[in-house]
Amino acid sequence: MSINQFLVSRKIDKKLHKQIKRYFRYIIVRRVSVNLVSQENKRDYKLEEAEVMEMLNENLKVELIVHLNGKMLHESPIFKYFSMTFLAELSFILKRETFSIGDTLLEEDTMGDRLHYVTKGNVVVIHKKSATFLMEVSIDTFIGELSFFTGKPRTASARSINFTEVLTLYLSEFLEVAERHPKQLDTFNAIRRELRKA
Repeated sequence: MSINQFLVSRKIDKKLHKQIKRYFRYIIVRRVSVNLVSQENKRDYKLEEAEVMEMLNENLKVELIVHLNGKMLHESPIFKYFSMTFLAELSFILKRETFSIGDTLLEEDTMGDRLHYVTKGNVVVIHKKSATFLMEVSIDTFIGELSFFTGKPRTASARSINFTEVLTLYLSEFLEVAERHPKQLDTFNAIRRELRKA
């Protein structure tokens, strides 16, 4: 994927988009000058997302992570109750994980120690005890959030249909960050109480 395709596909705002493109032009020109990238390949220079992140300077990397992950969290119905400052901090503890065909992402009757946000692929959610198909989810969808917030055991399992990439938020790490933001911890506990009533 080209740098521009990456930025467009992730819906990066214009200002940050421009800054990143400028930075990569500078990097590519430097690589051409030391013969790491040939002049002919300069226009078609392609990178994977991990390479993009690795090559960015620290300031742009932080901005991009906050933009991508913070925005994703903020647009979620349940995370909208938390402040953007808190969500920005959470964006740094999300872990990228990849699952193969048929891998289990979440297991029925286990505690909600994590939730996943699907960024690539498809996941089937099933109730194993009754062998019932519940739904299929794909990109831009959270799974496991109910158990994550209620603290109750999971009522369904989730399995990847194809190669699936997710961003994972672990409850222990979430709570570590929340401890530094007492109002956000109060929000979490209020959500937990309300969901447990339902």
